[in-house]
Amino acid sequence: MLTRSELLPKNVYLLAVGLLVATAVVPVVGLSNLIIDVMLDLFLFAFVSLGWNLLAGFTGQINLGPALYFGIGAYSAGVLFQTYRITPWAAFVVGPAIAAGLALITGYPTFKLKGDYYALATLVISQIVLLSFLAWDYVGAAYGLSYDIIPFSWYWFQFNTNHLAYYYIGLVMVLGALGLTWRIRNSEFGLRLMAIRDDEEGAKSIGINTLRYKLVISMISAGVIAMGGILYAQYTLYLDPNSTMSLTITADIALPALLGGVGTILGPLLGAAIIQPLEWLLRFTIGSNLQLAIRGAIFMMIVLFIPRGIMQTVVDKYIRPKMVKK
Repeated sequence: MLTRSELLPKNVYLLAVGLLVATAVVPVVGLSNLIIDVMLDLFLFAFVSLGWNLLAGFTGQINLGPALYFGIGAYSAGVLFQTYRITPWAAFVVGPAIAAGLALITGYPTFKLKGDYYALATLVISQIVLLSFLAWDYVGAAYGLSYDIIPFSWYWFQFNTNHLAYYYIGLVMVLGALGLTWRIRNSEFGLRLMAIRDDEEGAKSIGINTLRYKLVISMISAGVIAMGGILYAQYTLYLDPNSTMSLTITADIALPALLGGVGTILGPLLGAAIIQPLEWLLRFTIGSNLQLAIRGAIFMMIVLFIPRGIMQTVVDKYIRPKMVKK
């Protein structure tokens, strides 16, 4: 049960990991704060896109509400720090746990839906939660939640005088997400997920409990995305529902995987490496008002020209033909 992404030479994976490790040395030679912030954005959205890809890529279930889990992670850090004066590092337990619980509760009924109906159901649920947060005073409602600023503290997870700490945390998170994806992809668990993706009825016929497997991977996916929300919260130090649970965040999470290749290991990382620097460039040249339109344009180009993503297209056009000739 091989997918096209497996046809990539192992050297490609080694090169990608090597480049990521090399980025740990780059800041030492000196980078401007702007470049560090761009790279942090790249790491953040590569990480959450890798998390989204665990469900969408391995089971074929397209979740249009990942911003829900992103926001849960962000608000778990914000509430723990601002309301209870608990270190935001604790959110790496609380946030993923809440997100995984929500994925379980919402997944049980929605996974009984097929195709577009499942995708639409996840979108509706995320928007219901967004509207609820806009009216919930406990989390600041529409006014949002502002942090008390601390110049630099590992305990309080704030590094405002030196963003390099955020940079390295983001890098470690991406490496961890790549390792998790690789591990799942090459496990019996991953093979069963892909069997569900390729032929759910066939998977059921050989005794695979498809609902259980989809629930488990959706909980893992939600937990990973929530962790990304925590990093976002500690970096921006301000939260409101529209900045953490909106359709813009959903697009930022899904587009890297769609561009790089859903179901591939390196696709979300490649997609983020293209999209995030481009978004920063456009932000400085044409402003932020057209950001959602730009995301829509990127999505349309993907659908029209590379519907399988860059990684899958390269495999289909260049690698697979060579292997067939051999």
